[in-house]
Amino acid sequence: MELKANDMQLVQCPSCSQSTLKIENGCHSCLNEDCGFSKCDV
Repeated sequence: MELKANDMQLVQCPSCSQSTLKIENGCHSCLNEDCGFSKCDV
């Protein structure tokens, strides 16, 4: 099964201000390789 980009919820990253922040299972991770922002809520 192929994952399509529009199946993911991408929002604006607080670190790099790009719409590359993925929210999955309570974790926020930036898909921008130059940024690398990540945060997980416990």
